[in-house]
Amino acid sequence: MEHNISKDITFSPVAVQEIDQLYHETHRMILDSLKVVIDNDLPLANELVDRHKDIAHLERRIRKNYIKRMNNGECTPLAGVNFIDLITPCTRITDHALNLVEKYLKIKFNHTFNTFEPFCF
Repeated sequence: MEHNISKDITFSPVAVQEIDQLYHETHRMILDSLKVVIDNDLPLANELVDRHKDIAHLERRIRKNYIKRMNNGECTPLAGVNFIDLITPCTRITDHALNLVEKYLKIKFNHTFNTFEPFCF
Protein backbone atom coordinates (compact mmCIF):
# COMPACT_ATOMS: atom_id res chain seq x y z
CA MET A 1 0.00 0.00 0.00
CA GLU A 2 2.93 2.34 0.53
CA HIS A 3 3.46 2.49 -3.19
CA ASN A 4 0.75 2.28 -5.83
CA ILE A 5 2.91 0.73 -8.56
CA SER A 6 0.53 1.15 -11.50
CA LYS A 7 0.36 4.93 -10.96
CA ASP A 8 3.79 5.48 -9.38
CA ILE A 9 2.20 6.94 -6.25
CA THR A 10 3.82 6.77 -2.84
CA PHE A 11 1.97 7.29 0.44
CA SER A 12 3.69 8.60 3.53
CA PRO A 13 4.10 6.27 6.51
CA VAL A 14 1.55 8.39 8.39
CA ALA A 15 -0.99 7.99 5.57
CA VAL A 16 -0.42 4.23 5.52
CA GLN A 17 -0.91 4.08 9.29
CA GLU A 18 -4.17 6.05 9.02
CA ILE A 19 -5.49 3.81 6.25
CA ASP A 20 -4.55 0.71 8.24
CA GLN A 21 -6.37 2.02 11.31
CA LEU A 22 -9.51 2.83 9.30
CA TYR A 23 -9.45 -0.55 7.55
CA HIS A 24 -9.01 -2.31 10.90
CA GLU A 25 -11.99 -0.49 12.43
CA THR A 26 -14.09 -1.15 9.33
CA HIS A 27 -13.24 -4.85 9.37
CA ARG A 28 -14.06 -5.04 13.07
CA MET A 29 -17.44 -3.36 12.42
CA ILE A 30 -18.29 -5.92 9.75
CA LEU A 31 -17.37 -8.87 11.96
CA ASP A 32 -19.25 -7.49 14.95
CA SER A 33 -22.40 -6.74 12.93
CA LEU A 34 -22.40 -10.39 11.85
CA LYS A 35 -21.86 -11.40 15.47
CA VAL A 36 -24.99 -9.44 16.45
CA VAL A 37 -27.03 -11.41 13.94
CA ILE A 38 -25.50 -14.82 14.66
CA ASP A 39 -25.36 -14.56 18.47
CA ASN A 40 -28.27 -12.17 19.19
CA ASP A 41 -25.71 -9.94 20.89
CA LEU A 42 -27.87 -6.95 21.77
CA PRO A 43 -25.29 -5.11 23.91
CA LEU A 44 -22.92 -5.29 20.94
CA ALA A 45 -25.67 -3.90 18.69
CA ASN A 46 -25.84 -0.82 20.91
CA GLU A 47 -22.06 -0.52 20.93
CA LEU A 48 -21.98 -0.57 17.12
CA VAL A 49 -24.03 2.63 16.97
CA ASP A 50 -21.32 4.49 18.88
CA ARG A 51 -18.55 2.76 16.98
CA HIS A 52 -20.16 3.76 13.68
CA LYS A 53 -20.05 7.39 14.79
CA ASP A 54 -16.43 6.99 15.89
CA ILE A 55 -15.46 5.57 12.51
CA ALA A 56 -17.17 8.46 10.72
CA HIS A 57 -15.19 10.90 12.91
CA LEU A 58 -11.99 8.97 12.21
CA GLU A 59 -12.59 9.15 8.47
CA ARG A 60 -13.17 12.92 8.65
CA ARG A 61 -10.03 13.37 10.76
CA ILE A 62 -8.00 11.35 8.26
CA ARG A 63 -9.29 13.53 5.41
CA LYS A 64 -8.33 16.70 7.28
CA ASN A 65 -4.89 15.29 8.06
CA TYR A 66 -4.37 14.54 4.37
CA ILE A 67 -5.35 18.08 3.39
CA LYS A 68 -2.84 19.44 5.92
CA ARG A 69 -0.12 17.19 4.49
CA MET A 70 -0.97 18.28 0.96
CA ASN A 71 -0.93 21.98 1.96
CA ASN A 72 2.45 21.44 3.60
CA GLY A 73 3.79 19.86 0.39
CA GLU A 74 4.21 16.44 2.00
CA CYS A 75 2.14 14.71 -0.68
CA THR A 76 0.78 15.34 -4.15
CA PRO A 77 -2.79 15.91 -5.29
CA LEU A 78 -2.63 12.67 -7.31
CA ALA A 79 -1.70 10.73 -4.20
CA GLY A 80 -4.55 12.50 -2.43
CA VAL A 81 -7.13 11.40 -4.96
CA ASN A 82 -6.00 7.81 -4.51
CA PHE A 83 -5.86 8.23 -0.76
CA ILE A 84 -9.46 9.48 -0.68
CA ASP A 85 -10.48 6.61 -2.96
CA LEU A 86 -9.07 4.22 -0.36
CA ILE A 87 -10.82 5.70 2.67
CA THR A 88 -14.24 6.66 1.28
CA PRO A 89 -15.56 3.08 0.88
CA CYS A 90 -14.91 2.40 4.57
CA THR A 91 -17.63 4.83 5.60
CA ARG A 92 -20.08 3.23 3.20
CA ILE A 93 -19.17 -0.26 4.37
CA THR A 94 -19.75 0.68 8.01
CA ASP A 95 -23.09 2.23 6.99
CA HIS A 96 -24.08 -1.12 5.49
CA ALA A 97 -22.91 -3.00 8.58
CA LEU A 98 -25.04 -0.79 10.81
CA ASN A 99 -27.99 -1.15 8.43
CA LEU A 100 -27.68 -4.93 8.74
CA VAL A 101 -27.94 -4.65 12.53
CA GLU A 102 -30.90 -2.27 12.27
CA LYS A 103 -32.81 -4.56 9.88
CA TYR A 104 -32.05 -7.61 11.99
CA LEU A 105 -33.40 -5.97 15.14
CA LYS A 106 -36.49 -4.81 13.30
CA ILE A 107 -37.22 -8.28 11.89
CA LYS A 108 -36.25 -10.26 14.99
CA PHE A 109 -37.75 -8.03 17.67
CA ASN A 110 -40.00 -5.67 15.70
CA HIS A 111 -37.83 -2.90 17.10
CA THR A 112 -37.23 0.34 15.27
CA PHE A 113 -33.60 1.11 15.88
CA ASN A 114 -33.11 4.43 17.64
CA THR A 115 -29.52 5.54 17.50
CA PHE A 116 -30.02 7.73 20.56
CA GLU A 117 -31.13 5.15 23.08
CA PRO A 118 -29.97 1.59 23.75
CA PHE A 119 -32.08 -1.38 22.79
CA CYS A 120 -33.25 -3.55 25.70
CA PHE A 121 -35.78 -6.35 26.09
